[in-house]
Order: sequence, then C-alpha cells, then structure tokens
Amino acid sequence: MSTLAAIAVLAILIVVHELGHFMAARLQGIYANRFSLGFGPIIWKYQGPETEYAVRAIPLGGFVGFPDDDPDSDIPPNHPNLLRNRPILDRAIVISAGVIANLIFAYFLLFTQAATVGIPEFSQPGVLIPEIAPQSSSVAQEAGVKPQDVILAVDGQNLGRGITATNSLKQTIQQSPNRTLELTVLRD
Repeated sequence: MSTLAAIAVLAILIVVHELGHFMAARLQGIYANRFSLGFGPIIWKYQGPETEYAVRAIPLGGFVGFPDDDPDSDIPPNHPNLLRNRPILDRAIVISAGVIANLIFAYFLLFTQAATVGIPEFSQPGVLIPEIAPQSSSVAQEAGVKPQDVILAVDGQNLGRGITATNSLKQTIQQSPNRTLELTVLRD
C-alpha cells in the first residue's frame, strides 16, 4: 500500500471516530466548538455557526474540542450544555461514541464487501487452474490441462485443500523434472 493510500485510510478512520464523538455531543445538545482532522498548524479551516472545522498538518489523529477546555470561550462555566456539566451517562455516551462509530463503520464495510464481492466459499479439494500460459511450449497445455480444470491428485496422491494443495502440487512438479506425472483432473 502506498504512503498516500495509508494516510487516506487513516484519515477516514479518524474522521469516522471523531464524527462519532461530535454527533453524540450534538445530538444531546452538548456544545462542541471544534472538529479537527490532524494535529499541528492549521492548513484549512471553516468557521460554521457553532463549530470550527479544520484540517491540520499532521494527519495522525484528530479531535473534537469542547468549550469546557477552551479558556477563551465566552460560554459561562456553569452552562448546562457544557460537557462537564452533563450527567455522567451523557458524558459516557460522548466519550464512547468514537469507538462505537468505528465498530459500526467496520460492520458497514464488511456488509458492503459481502454484498458486492460475496462471501468466500470453503476451499474445495485440489488446485484450480485459472488459465494456461499462452506460450507454444507450455507443459500444462501439452499435458491437456485446460483453464478451469481442478487438479485433484498427482500419481494417485490427493493434493488436499487450499494453500496446502497448491504447495503440494508445486513441490511434486519441482521434484519430478523430466518425469511423466499422472494427474487426476476434474473438468466441467
């Protein structure tokens, strides 16, 4: 994975996490005056009606800022919509919402993958041959192996399943130079 792709994936996870905190606070009427992706100097910012949204130089984290932590805030310290003045359950919801958002996002991705790509089947016995090399002197082609064949056994020895079958076939072929091997093939 390239560095930029890794940073992009990390940024998405951070945004989802911080959005969990932010939305949990907002849905309860708790003030949140900053939403930031990254740390360090501000690269870009937008001042909304109640919240400053920012992207910062170091994309290795993020934060949701509450007026409780801001000494320059003009909200009175005893205001009921400050995080510290809310009941402990409200605060626990805001604090845990980041992790919950990440879990929901992970399940969403798994569901999307299962719906679009499918769920892997249990490994079938043998080795599936997806294609045959187009060279004119392909040993597999000369032996009559065709694309989508499944090699089940070599010289009467079952290959097994999954990666074990692939490794067993490879090892048998490598250990048998200039020797004819009898293949048991399943063909549709």
